[in-house]
Amino acid sequence: MARSAPIVTGVADQALEGLLRAADQFVLHLPKPVVSAEPDAAMNVMAAYPWSPPAGRDALIAFTGLLLIPGRFDEARQLLETMAALARDGVMPSEFPEDASPPKYFGADTSLWFVNAVHEWLRYTSDESLVRERLFETVVRIIRCYQSGTSLGIAMDPDGLLASHEPGVATSWMDARTGDWVVTPRQGRPVELNALWHNALRIAADLCARFDRLVWAGEFVRLAEAVRLAFNRRFWNESSGCCFDVIGDRGADPSIRPNQLLAISLPHAVLAPDRWPRVLEVIRRDLLTPMGLRTLARSDPSYRGRYGGDVVSRDRAYHQGSAYPWLLGPLSLAVARVQGRTIQTRNEIRGMLEGCLMYLQDRGVGQICELFDGDPPHHPGGAIASARSVGQVLQAYVEEVLGVLPQARSAPPTRPWPVRPPVGA
Repeated sequence: MARSAPIVTGVADQALEGLLRAADQFVLHLPKPVVSAEPDAAMNVMAAYPWSPPAGRDALIAFTGLLLIPGRFDEARQLLETMAALARDGVMPSEFPEDASPPKYFGADTSLWFVNAVHEWLRYTSDESLVRERLFETVVRIIRCYQSGTSLGIAMDPDGLLASHEPGVATSWMDARTGDWVVTPRQGRPVELNALWHNALRIAADLCARFDRLVWAGEFVRLAEAVRLAFNRRFWNESSGCCFDVIGDRGADPSIRPNQLLAISLPHAVLAPDRWPRVLEVIRRDLLTPMGLRTLARSDPSYRGRYGGDVVSRDRAYHQGSAYPWLLGPLSLAVARVQGRTIQTRNEIRGMLEGCLMYLQDRGVGQICELFDGDPPHHPGGAIASARSVGQVLQAYVEEVLGVLPQARSAPPTRPWPVRPPVGA
């Protein structure tokens, strides 16, 4: 399917062209889901090749890089409309079976990623009509359902924090399971779920103000402020200099994981800014590899640095140490926020992306895989091509290395800062 011109024009860059070609390969038109209200074929994004059906969460995490930056605005609109049509009690589908059977609803965070995608749509297109006429009601419905409680054990605490308790179901993106065994259950209040919740509340408040729902706007602002206060009180682990990963009913999980980056990188950051540098220090020290971020610190007894062996062994390592390229996206934005978009910062971020860019143009044969071993030499693993990996790396490269932001999309970008030559140049 042809795409419109990407927002980056007039820049000869081998890495950028490779990323754009990789992004194109995930966009598909599939049979209409049986419960869809849409008259056309439902557009979805393949989560990964050679396996994994289209996935709601993956598509929304990759949304900006896969659809907006390449100029696929029609497909982006269709994805948002399809997801809105398929929402059930505020929860959006996490997986679309390839046989066109009904979608599956397993992700507590998918709907909140949708709200963030609506924000990204406005940031890149300024098209309010789609949001006002087709998406705004869904955004408000998500907030209301999460407030009052809905499926997957999603419920709001009195202090505003969001919890998800669903025995036997992994409702976060760390969803590996073998049979009835959930490898990383994370029951309770995951840090990224609450970062996304605060972000969604602030986006919803902004939309309400934009569309003259001022009473709702005030309500959502007040709730977002309550969430911010509770988050900083309950999630901060002073002894480690970073956030707890999950606040459970029986206490806090001090595992050092990358999920806390969303408390800094989302449009509306929930973590107090004076804590950002300490979190980045921990992330760089314990999780950063040349190919992505480890899902667990090497010092943790549960750490698994090799993704290999039988199914159980692989699932045990899936989110217990494997390094994910897609997490370089949130890290890049967090670094830019803490340090400013300076020449030095741009070059540092380029260095963090270098391993994936080289892999794309060499061993990856034009794609970026799902994960790498947490231990050196960081062998590739999982799916050979991942929408999240490509989408997030592409967004980080365009916005934080090339410095091309959406407001500049109507004119050829300039590059007034020196950066290292593209990989392979």
